[in-house]
Amino acid sequence: MNSPDSPKAFLTHASADKERFVRDFAAKLMKNGVDVWLDEWEINPGDNPVRKIFEEGLPKCQFVILIMSAISVQKPWVREELDAAFVRKVEGQARLIPVRLDGCQMPECLKTTRWEAIDDLTNYELVFQRILNGIFGHHPKPMLGPPRPYVHSPVLAISNLNRVDSLVFVKACRIAVEQGDTFGKR
Repeated sequence: MNSPDSPKAFLTHASADKERFVRDFAAKLMKNGVDVWLDEWEINPGDNPVRKIFEEGLPKCQFVILIMSAISVQKPWVREELDAAFVRKVEGQARLIPVRLDGCQMPECLKTTRWEAIDDLTNYELVFQRILNGIFGHHPKPMLGPPRPYVHSPVLAISNLNRVDSLVFVKACRIAVEQGDTFGKR
């Protein structure tokens, strides 16, 4: 059962890529909490595919994963889905996640969008993790450690003074004490 708050992703692809990659990829996304809209899972006999894709599939997904391959970049149907997805991106309604297979040439409209390349269709775990990070908004940046000791000023800020003014004030006080100045009592 899918959670209503699970991220929803539409999978654009060429039918010829379904057997060699798309089905497994979609199932893997589902196992990792992404509700995937895949045509063969959503379009039943008797359904109008155009209506299902452009009125139910694409509009209800926050993410469009574009499987770009040597086959799909030449398919007019994939181009129509890409065009509709790009409009949703421009309108701020969906995020595009291009995935390149076969080292294919990416469409011009995707060249400014970060895409992931899968070179080995049987071993792509690191790329898959980056795709999940993109969907779930996770940034795997390590925690920031403490600053090095030489970065810290040995002087704490005094009242409303900034650190530099505090340092000057403390230095002036030390000089006065070293010279025997009792701060006005002579």
